[in-house]
Amino acid sequence: MIDTIRLCDRRYHLSFMLVGDEGYIRHLRIYADRVAPGRVTFLDPVAPDQIMPKIASFDMGIYLLQPTNYNSSIALPNKLFDFIHAGLAVCVGPSPGMAAFVREWRCGVVAPSFDPAAVAATLNRLSAEEIQTMRCAARAVAARMNASTEMTKVVALCDRLLRRASDGG
Repeated sequence: MIDTIRLCDRRYHLSFMLVGDEGYIRHLRIYADRVAPGRVTFLDPVAPDQIMPKIASFDMGIYLLQPTNYNSSIALPNKLFDFIHAGLAVCVGPSPGMAAFVREWRCGVVAPSFDPAAVAATLNRLSAEEIQTMRCAARAVAARMNASTEMTKVVALCDRLLRRASDGG
């Protein structure tokens, strides 16, 4: 993603909120300062329930999960839904699961490859109006796909199964 932002128009800026190996995060900071000076910010992590309010002020979330195995090829990661529920447009690579979701709901763009130049070209083609339209689509998806509506479906399914079991069928 740092290499992608290096190749993007100057209107793009990248923000990370990372947890984990401090040595690796320090390496990323140094690399970002070297190849994309002033264009990458490292935010302090927040509690899980504060992620969406924290990122809601951004325009777009980028998630580039290369499909190195079956699970990652069909994945719809929590981070994707964090972006959508924060009302962000999304940019994903051509991972089949995420690409299909983003195309179906028109809430973002799918880069043709994971190559930083291809992702940057995809972002550079976007207008501010297109990003805003994708943000509106993300908010519409969030209203339809959330824990409340999905749990209603799960409860209804369980009720049907329990009724079928108690009816002997």
